[in-house]
Amino acid sequence: LRQVRKSYNVPAMAAALVTGQGLQRIAAIGTRKLGTDSPVTTNDLWHLGSDTKAMTATLTAVLVEEGKLKWTTTVAEVFPELANTFDPAFRDVNLLQLLSHEAGLPANLDYGAISQSIPVRDQRLQAVRMALHEKPLSAPGTTYLYSNVGYIIVGAMIERVTNSDWETAITQKVFVPLKMTSARF
Repeated sequence: LRQVRKSYNVPAMAAALVTGQGLQRIAAIGTRKLGTDSPVTTNDLWHLGSDTKAMTATLTAVLVEEGKLKWTTTVAEVFPELANTFDPAFRDVNLLQLLSHEAGLPANLDYGAISQSIPVRDQRLQAVRMALHEKPLSAPGTTYLYSNVGYIIVGAMIERVTNSDWETAITQKVFVPLKMTSARF
């Protein structure tokens, strides 16, 4: 961990070795904030970033099994009131394309253009409007383009079909069944 931490100049790192018999070894090294002396511990909470993509895909699969969504469900089907504002190429973009980074979306949006004074659920809906109004970077279904935006759109779709915010849905349908008691937002 010391060598990798030094190579990437990050304030801290942690690693765990887990086998079929459970946790075998865990370690953490570094400081809680770059330039400080407060050491990180294995009991600290860690921001996992893009790991939520796997969790969102898992939640989507649960909703597919429940019949609330299909892999072929389009954004336009979930948000029919917005479909006319989408670029025509985006009207048939479906869940599988969004989850597979094949929707033709950019990696990110100008998140500063989304109002921070509205609830997160409304921010996700605003992201749907912004992202799908633009022309795609590639024809949907043809090219892999890593996109955080696609997962924000999936989150908004989940919120619409569950009539709850993404955080509540993932807690109830993924974290609780998997006994993920330390997951936080």
